[in-house]
Amino acid sequence: MLQDATTNRTLVDSDLQPSLTAPPPVDTNNNADSCLEEESKENIGTWDVDEAESERINQAFDQLRHKVRGTGLLDGKTSFFIRKFFEAVFIISLALYLQRQSYYCLSALCMGLAWQQLGCT
Repeated sequence: MLQDATTNRTLVDSDLQPSLTAPPPVDTNNNADSCLEEESKENIGTWDVDEAESERINQAFDQLRHKVRGTGLLDGKTSFFIRKFFEAVFIISLALYLQRQSYYCLSALCMGLAWQQLGCT
C-alpha cells in the first residue's frame, strides 16, 4: 500500500496495476488443419488404383523381394562389419594421436570422418 500525496488517499495494489484483459483465444486448430490439408494435397496425392491393380502391385513387389533375398543381396557379412569397426577405431586413434601432437584441425577432421564412418555401418 502507498499513500498518494495529492489526494491523501491510500492506494491499494490493484489501483496501481493497469486493468489486464486476456486477449481473445486464437483458433490454432483451424489454421493447423488448413496447413495439413495443403501439405497433404502437395505431397501425398490420390490413390486411384482398384483392388486388382493393387493386388498386381503387391505380387510384383513380393516377387522382387524374393528375387533380391534369393541372390543374397540382403545377407550381412560379418567380416565387413568387423573391418568397419577396426577402421573406425583406427581413425579415432589417429585423431587422438594428432590431438596429442597439437594438430587440432587434422584431429577434428579425423574425428569427423570417424563419426561419419560409424554412421554408415
